[in-house]
Amino acid sequence: MKKSELDRINKEYLINDYERRFKVPHEVIISALIGEDNTSNEYARQKREQKKYFQEIENIRTYNLLESTTKKLNKSLVYDGICLNN
Repeated sequence: MKKSELDRINKEYLINDYERRFKVPHEVIISALIGEDNTSNEYARQKREQKKYFQEIENIRTYNLLESTTKKLNKSLVYDGICLNN
């Protein structure tokens, strides 16, 4: 099975929260797809990908929060070209 296909299945599994909904552990899905011998290596790789994926989401949330806060702050501090924070 190709790495790209495993990545797609991994994201699908995480986004749809299959572990909670169907009570199927991630290790079982991986071992069923690629075999018991390669499960530990693939599981470790997918955990790294999962961590990276969630970090990217957190960075996007943080960026959006900072951007909206800055816009609100700028609107409240400047009125008709007069800076109100001085």
